[in-house]
Amino acid sequence: WGELILPNDLTEINNCTFYGWEITSLEIPESVTKIGNSAFGYRVYNNPRNLMEIIIPNSVTEIGEYAFAYCPLADVAMPNGVTKIGPLAFGVCRSLTNIVIPNSVTHIEERAFISCISLTEVTIPDSVIEIGDSAFYGCSSLEKITIPENVISIGRNAFAFRETNSTQFTHTVKINCHLGSAGVDYSIKNNAPVYIIELGRTIDNFGDIDGDGAVTTLDARKALRLASAMETGVNDEMLLLGDLNQSGFFDIEDANIIIQRPAGM
Repeated sequence: WGELILPNDLTEINNCTFYGWEITSLEIPESVTKIGNSAFGYRVYNNPRNLMEIIIPNSVTEIGEYAFAYCPLADVAMPNGVTKIGPLAFGVCRSLTNIVIPNSVTHIEERAFISCISLTEVTIPDSVIEIGDSAFYGCSSLEKITIPENVISIGRNAFAFRETNSTQFTHTVKINCHLGSAGVDYSIKNNAPVYIIELGRTIDNFGDIDGDGAVTTLDARKALRLASAMETGVNDEMLLLGDLNQSGFFDIEDANIIIQRPAGM
């Protein structure tokens, strides 16, 4: 089919409308408000689509599940009207190098950008409050992601990466965020390094209260002593590294989290 021209009175591209079609370029008319599930994308890994260029108008407010999955898109600019990016909406778009998420989006659903292996940098807008499980999982080239304070929930392995035949999840991305934010909480729970904007430095040793370079049971004991006021002299650095439940002080839960962390972390 190559290039396709859609009518100007079209209001919605329904589920699976162009599922399996060989389209390389498309401009969606201003009348369209919704792009449905699997509208252009494909669910089969070994049958990628050929859609390489798409112009999404400002009228679109919702991009559905698998909408552009497996399409070889290189650059996507979403309009300032989209509020929801559905699960796997741009999943496995392996040529995608740039994505602009507008300040109207409130939810980035699970696996929305999973395995976009050419994506290098993402800025989450202030409007987003939730980032779903594995939203950017497997984005092996992702070097930097900035998360605003308004985000209140980040799902499991949202920014993780796993090498082939490995059981270990790793984080090679630089997570930029603010103290006390969901970004810090995610980093603590996933043993991921985080660049804290206010401090101007990266923290990669949460739980290492005694500063010996490893998280051990000694740190857990120290947390318990601090929580029970058996030990004093808490400074800002100790609190930053040891307050793993982000409560603002040491308590038993902090000690329990330290005990559960992998040895040597």
